[in-house]
Amino acid sequence: MTAAALAVSGACVAAGQWASAYLRRREQALTDWADALGRMQAAASHRALTLGELLREGAGAGALPLPALLEQLEAAPAAEPEALMKRLPWHEALLPGEREALERCLTGLFSASLQEQAETLAWARERLEGARQACREKRERDGRLYRSLGWLGGAAVFILLC
Repeated sequence: MTAAALAVSGACVAAGQWASAYLRRREQALTDWADALGRMQAAASHRALTLGELLREGAGAGALPLPALLEQLEAAPAAEPEALMKRLPWHEALLPGEREALERCLTGLFSASLQEQAETLAWARERLEGARQACREKRERDGRLYRSLGWLGGAAVFILLC
């Protein structure tokens, strides 16, 4: 009985830790994207860049699908942007609306107009900054709560089962 109580309480603690870590992963993914969009926006504002150069500027060190998009683009330069977007490896913590905004942004970068590219980057960056700020607030407010609830739930289950 004690082993089962320990296992169930450990699961409660792990669930609380996982929920808190998810918020950190989500915030990091949004930060990586906001930084990448900022790098692309800054590079595009100084000089005209090809799509490949723009994607290289954004790729940076974050685990983004930009390097994968660049590889696909080099392998099939005539491919439709929408087809390329479907094959990208997206971070699991991005919400569907955020992913949709990023897909729209990346598709907009295929435009020949530098103004359209700049507008698309600015729009997506603004949208992601809002999402990142909301995620940061949620992590600060709820991250500790999730961990505490995991520990409290684990303790309560252990006491009830023993």
